[in-house]
Amino acid sequence: MVAGLIYVLVALTAAMVVDPARLAESDGPLLEVVRVGAPAVPPALFAGIALFALANSALINMVMASRLVYGMADRGLVPRVFARLLPGRRTPWATASSTTTSAPPPCSRCSGRSQPRR
Repeated sequence: MVAGLIYVLVALTAAMVVDPARLAESDGPLLEVVRVGAPAVPPALFAGIALFALANSALINMVMASRLVYGMADRGLVPRVFARLLPGRRTPWATASSTTTSAPPPCSRCSGRSQPRR
């Protein structure tokens, strides 16, 4: 609920700073808001912050995926090898390594720019 409220507040703020029609046509609407609302912020800095946020989200998703597969293995839904834990830290090493190595191939197929569906 809190995340939804934050999204709504960001959308409202963006619409107050930049004309919504201009936002709809923009390739980078949030960058457009930063250009108008905070012209002192260099676009490269904003891009760096966005890249950091994206990398952080990817890391969180990989940790979540390994924990999910571990839980499924613990319940017998996937092979038991994924339920193995590192003795000292009790980290699910098998699932962490498998989810980490399985993530790059699908990501490498991305061209960097999505095409709208018709």
